[in-house]
Amino acid sequence: MLGEMMLYTFANLGGLNFYLSVLFAVILIGLAGFVAQKLAVAPLLEREGANMNVLLSTIGVGMMILYGAAAIWGTEVVPIKFPYAGSLHLGKIIITHAGLLLFIVGAIVIGAFHFFLSNTKLGKQTRATSQNPRGARLVGINVERVHSFTMAVSTAMAGLAAILKAPMLGAYSSMGEPMLILGFVVVILGGMGN
Repeated sequence: MLGEMMLYTFANLGGLNFYLSVLFAVILIGLAGFVAQKLAVAPLLEREGANMNVLLSTIGVGMMILYGAAAIWGTEVVPIKFPYAGSLHLGKIIITHAGLLLFIVGAIVIGAFHFFLSNTKLGKQTRATSQNPRGARLVGINVERVHSFTMAVSTAMAGLAAILKAPMLGAYSSMGEPMLILGFVVVILGGMGN
């Protein structure tokens, strides 16, 4: 939601180039994730019951963002001018340009992340931290830096995914609310450690 609303602000209200607006929105979303990790997640990680505390803290941050966005942008669907409207017709199959772009960018991002996690020092540190934070810390990995990096990148990618999905769903400030509730239910039913 925040990615789409920032795109709307930069591209429609600010008059910036669409692709530059996407870049700015993704970077700002990554910074927001970094700040959220530092303020709402990192202080809770070393405490007893960290999983539940972090879950509740991030839900609280999500609610603040949700209602803050409604106060800033309102609750109506906002128009975003997408430069890739239209569709591709292959016989009886119709593929929208937005869907095709989502598929292509998704495949590139997945491939880039696979390469990053398998072949770079920070990628291997991220995997090690995910598997065993205490063990990673014992071998000299800066676990806090990995957590901050992971949160920034994951929120930036969530923002990019929302931007790519916007032509299909529209953009409005309360669009994240069902996902927030569904995510909470999935975590509780799936178990806090899973």
